[in-house]
Amino acid sequence: GGGGGGGGGLSPCPSASRLTAPGGEQPLGQLSSFHRVSAELGACSPVSPRRRSFRGAAAGASRRKEKKSGFWLSSESIVVENQDLVRNSGVYKIVLQFLKLPFNNDLPREQTRRSLFFGCYELLRLFCAENPRNQAALFESEGMALFTKHIPLDVGADTCVEAIFSSNYGLAAKVGEGVIDAFMQLVARGATPTKITHSVEFLKNLVVVNKVPLTRNQTMVMNSLVEQQTDLLHWLHIINSQTNPETLDIVTSIVDLMALCCVGLNSSTEAPAQGLLPLSAVLSVLNETEYPLMFRYQMPYITFLREVWFVREETSAEESSGDSYYWLMNEDWWLLVDRFRDVLADFNENGGDDDSPLGSAEEYVRYVFEGVLMCLTNYYSTNWNYDMAIKMRGRQVALSGDLLEEAVKLLRHEWLRDLATSGHFELLERFLAQMRSSLSHGFGHTEDPFWIQASIESCRGLAAKLKNEATSEPPTPESLFSFTMVTLNLLQKESTKRFFNSSVDDLHVLTEVLGGYLNRDEAGRNVMKNLISHLKTGNLSQQVKVGILRLFTQMICENSEDPDDEHTQRRVVEMQNRLDSLGISPLMTMLVEGSDDVVAYEAVNFGIALLHGGNPVVQGTLLGYFQSADENFFSSMVQKMQRSLNALKQWKREKAFLEENTIMDLEMEIYRQTMEGNKDCCHIRQLLRLLQLFCEGHHRELQNYIRQQTDNLHSFNLVSEVVVFLKEIVPTDMDEDLMRVAIQTFNTLTEFCQGPCPLNQSALVACNVCNEANMVLEQAFASCDPALVFQLRSSSVLTLLSLLEGCNDRYRTQLMVRTINFDAIRRTLDEVWATVRPSVENEVELTVAHEETLDVAFSLFMLMHILHTLTQEESVKRNLDQCTGRSYFYSILGVIEIARDHTVEKVYFRKPTICNNLTEEARQVILRTVDRSSPASKLSDFYEKASETIFEMEYQNTMKQWLASYLPSPPADGCLLYRRLVQPALAYLRKYALETLPKAGPKPWEDAALVAAIVTNALAVAGYVHPDLQPGATVGILMSTATFTANLVLLLLTLGICAAVYLFQLPVLLYKHRNGRKPGQSKDSALHDIWAVLGRLRDLPRDVRIGYLYNVLMVVFAFLGMAWSPLLCSVHLLIVVEKSVLLRNVIQAITTNGRSLVLTALLGVIIIYLFSIAGFAFFAHDFVGADGSRLCSTLWQCFIFTLTNGIRSGGGLPDLLPLPKFGNPQFAYRALYDSGFYVIVVVILLNIVFGIILDTFAELRDEKHRVDEDTKKRCFICGIDSYTFDRYAKGGFAAHTRESHNMWQYLYFMHHLRRKQESEFTGQESYVHAKMQRLDMSFFPLNKSLDLMCCSTHQEKDATIEMLALDAPVQPTTQEEPPVSAQRELSDGLTKRVNDVEATVHKIEGMLAKVVQHIEGQSAAQQKHALGRRPSQLGVWPVAS
Repeated sequence: GGGGGGGGGLSPCPSASRLTAPGGEQPLGQLSSFHRVSAELGACSPVSPRRRSFRGAAAGASRRKEKKSGFWLSSESIVVENQDLVRNSGVYKIVLQFLKLPFNNDLPREQTRRSLFFGCYELLRLFCAENPRNQAALFESEGMALFTKHIPLDVGADTCVEAIFSSNYGLAAKVGEGVIDAFMQLVARGATPTKITHSVEFLKNLVVVNKVPLTRNQTMVMNSLVEQQTDLLHWLHIINSQTNPETLDIVTSIVDLMALCCVGLNSSTEAPAQGLLPLSAVLSVLNETEYPLMFRYQMPYITFLREVWFVREETSAEESSGDSYYWLMNEDWWLLVDRFRDVLADFNENGGDDDSPLGSAEEYVRYVFEGVLMCLTNYYSTNWNYDMAIKMRGRQVALSGDLLEEAVKLLRHEWLRDLATSGHFELLERFLAQMRSSLSHGFGHTEDPFWIQASIESCRGLAAKLKNEATSEPPTPESLFSFTMVTLNLLQKESTKRFFNSSVDDLHVLTEVLGGYLNRDEAGRNVMKNLISHLKTGNLSQQVKVGILRLFTQMICENSEDPDDEHTQRRVVEMQNRLDSLGISPLMTMLVEGSDDVVAYEAVNFGIALLHGGNPVVQGTLLGYFQSADENFFSSMVQKMQRSLNALKQWKREKAFLEENTIMDLEMEIYRQTMEGNKDCCHIRQLLRLLQLFCEGHHRELQNYIRQQTDNLHSFNLVSEVVVFLKEIVPTDMDEDLMRVAIQTFNTLTEFCQGPCPLNQSALVACNVCNEANMVLEQAFASCDPALVFQLRSSSVLTLLSLLEGCNDRYRTQLMVRTINFDAIRRTLDEVWATVRPSVENEVELTVAHEETLDVAFSLFMLMHILHTLTQEESVKRNLDQCTGRSYFYSILGVIEIARDHTVEKVYFRKPTICNNLTEEARQVILRTVDRSSPASKLSDFYEKASETIFEMEYQNTMKQWLASYLPSPPADGCLLYRRLVQPALAYLRKYALETLPKAGPKPWEDAALVAAIVTNALAVAGYVHPDLQPGATVGILMSTATFTANLVLLLLTLGICAAVYLFQLPVLLYKHRNGRKPGQSKDSALHDIWAVLGRLRDLPRDVRIGYLYNVLMVVFAFLGMAWSPLLCSVHLLIVVEKSVLLRNVIQAITTNGRSLVLTALLGVIIIYLFSIAGFAFFAHDFVGADGSRLCSTLWQCFIFTLTNGIRSGGGLPDLLPLPKFGNPQFAYRALYDSGFYVIVVVILLNIVFGIILDTFAELRDEKHRVDEDTKKRCFICGIDSYTFDRYAKGGFAAHTRESHNMWQYLYFMHHLRRKQESEFTGQESYVHAKMQRLDMSFFPLNKSLDLMCCSTHQEKDATIEMLALDAPVQPTTQEEPPVSAQRELSDGLTKRVNDVEATVHKIEGMLAKVVQHIEGQSAAQQKHALGRRPSQLGVWPVAS
């Protein structure tokens, strides 16, 4: 302390009584004893006690409370705030002054001072514990020399020094040699075992701080060990099976310290460590079998072996070879390896869950993974030489294989996955990876099945770690790539079948790993890039290539569990795009065109997965690659198809040979199996599927590029090649394999044409593909699966329809009509229709199979209808008329016109059955409310309202199904009366409920409620007596019963109205108000939102809310009418307003301009109030009643009289007030007052109100007239007036709006697109769907119509025929008319001449393009003369002219 006086300097320290002795937690002494010790040392003097104040007592109580809660410095709790308080107050400096006192450990009287030193060091230990600032403060103080001096005295200095350097890398790097030597002396001089162990642990913490080795400290500690080796050797060499545990703890701690001194490739410490503890001593300890050491005692020796002898810097090849030879020849080492093998075997046998005689289960696991596996991994990575081991022909290789086998078995333990976070799984992975590289000559060439097992199980572990949120660090890309390649290397080998049932599951494991990292970070992308680069180089084996391609395929396919789910489709597209961004699409084409058929086939499968769904991004990448780099793909495709075609021909010849020759049964069976394998059906089917996906989604550029490669030196027409292949298949007596190929061929040709692609359509028609469709429809295929036959015929019909998509070419349709066998089509149509006709006619809900069958039947009918429409052939019409389901198919046939690429195309589709739910009321709502301000806005608003109407139809269908679930069909069995009367009646009621209630909503209930209200009020009028006017009068029992019954029926009917409104109307109205402007929203999500807000009235729209409350009030009044008075049921007569359109218009006329009426009425009240003030002020004496009473005594009385009587009186107030005599001075003022009231109030204001109402009536009438005029005089779709169609179009305006531009057919088509999968869209449907998704209404044929275009074409032809007839030579006329045959011949001749003229004109157009280039220099007169020649002259011009 400072100061030398008795009272100055250090004051009594109450904390001293809390200091603890080294052996326990009891205080060192009371306050008086501490004063006595302080007085002897001269550091402090006693202080006289004084009386404590209240504030002091409170502070003491607070300190006692804090002491109980552990807020003071103690061994149990260390608070940083209190540590900082001690530092800031400088208490630790005072404690350091205490430690400067002299101390002699030999004197008995120094026991008190020893206790003081213990207390000081304990305080300093707690002061710097886990506090870097306090640690630095003590380290930089002058006390470090004292601490080092006091370490051998056993006064607690060692624990304080340990606390100073604990977990502090900066201070540990500055530790002096004196500290290390002091602690080393404690180890060497034979201190207590506990003290030695603590000292060694402190030195361990100095050489490796926070898992980071300090080379400086490692060297100093090792040098100190060498200096003290004489005293240390007795510790290192006394270990044996009988050594006591305390000695074992000391020895293993010293061994572990020497191992830590070599961590981090410290070459300066390895040699001293090897000298202190030779290898033979280490191996002898580990090889002890009679009395083996416990696991925790063996671990330091294994660590020493690994860090001192195995982990080292890179050496030369010669040195490495010498070391490998030394270890291969060391029998003690291989004896230890054999023991390690046994340890792993025992561990696999008991599963690692039970305790071992050598340690607990936890110690057992740590020994196996952190000891055995790490040691072996280090050995095989540094000192193993496979070639040298093979040459020695010893047991080393076999023992290594046994080690690997036992390590692989470790992977089978499920509990190991739970240890992934502790690092044990990574250690096992590292060992397996090292063994793979150590026991194989090169990458991917090992045949040992254990490699495959190890790799796959490792990847399974990685997949499990991906799903574990506690995973600390992801594996490196090198590790992922290594395990991936090893697994793929021999995944298809026969040797792996004893481990796995199939390879798909194992590929799924890899997919989880790589797919997860591909989505998360760059590690997965790097692995994929490595795999792709290896595939490009071509250095991999066939099996590895196949495995990688299957891995890529599985990565895409694993995301497609539910193909119809939108989220699943989005995930598939994202994976396809990620793989495409890595450059895998061009690689796929390179592998397909390669010479290895196995790899090519797998590449085709991968290409199918990559292009699944018609990914436009991948298609664009392939097109760019084809146009810029690849010229061999299409030639290779042609070669593969030719090879398959030759194989098919060979199969047909062999089959014919078998049919013509007799062979023994056994030989025939063998030959047949060989022959069946030569068909090559699967390969060609996948190849055709790939070509189909090239054009999926109607990719016009690829459709044309497949037909002709204009940028290549040699072009290959794959369209014609596919047709040639089809012509070889169809005439064959097809089995199921060939039938599947034929189905795929038709599907591929369909995709070639859809879009449409006119050039491909023309090419297929020119190749006469219709003939093959005829054969398919004509053949019976009795020996084949009916489902496949049905699918084949469906595919052939779709191909024919694709040829007609967007077709306006009469030549093409004429060729098709001449080729197609319509009799076969009609027969097939009748057969298919017969299977679904009962369900359709009985209006039974169709199953999925029936829907598909009906689609095929409709496609056949639509094919004949389109061809008849385009060609008007009698044969087609005859077969159409003979179809059994003709009327039904016409009822579901939808036809619209769309505008695309400056042309108009007809679109044919099947009208959905649900469209029958479209009510007339819904149609009128659209017609009345659609925005007709312009043709474009009308179509846009129609599309939005069509979405609402479609939802209404869907909802009605949903409610119909819901009602059907609660209204089952009545049983057909029963008595005669039941079958004749009851069952038909119940069936009719059920049909009525299902068909009428969802469509009509509350209307049937309103009708019945209106009738009940009329009956109730009629009964009330007939029998109700006022109780006040006729006291004692009663109503008869019959009348009261009838009235009550009518009231009860009315109440039930009003409840039915509310239920019908709630179920059938409110959801639709809510959708229109809340979701109607979101065409892309699904019905289910909209219904979910609707039912969520129905319970909250404030969320409903205003008009919906008013209607909802109106129906609730009707229920309330019906209940009150039954419980109180039937007169309240008169309110229900207002239901007639809902039933009459005229009455609704009357109410609408008042409510439409209700705001204007209210404001006008308010103005009237104000004016009347002004007149009442004037009357009150000047003419109050004139307001006298008939009985002489005053009517204007107050202003309020005057205002009420003027308001109520002044308006009702025909002439206003003058009719009610006496007029003064003419000579009265008030006469003039009264006349002015009366006239003003009459003119302003009676005449003007009342007529304003009436005028507003009348104007509203006029506006409604004009609006209705305008809507009717626009509907009847102008086409809703194209906007062309009716006069134009009546004059030029066939059938006039009525036929045009009923057939070509039927607005409801467009609504049906929108719903048709919603219910159809996008992958099944035709080209026209895809075009319209894409426009609808962008809210682009340009697909509507605005100002265009095929009716007018066809009319103009015919008119031009008629005009040409008339002109040619006028130019013909005049024949002498006779009195006889020419025969009909002559007229027909003349007409045919003129028509032929017109066609010739049209052909000549087309040639002229081509010639003129060349002629114009030669005549630019000629004069204008010559140009006019040349261009003015007759067509017949131009037709014979030579091209050179």
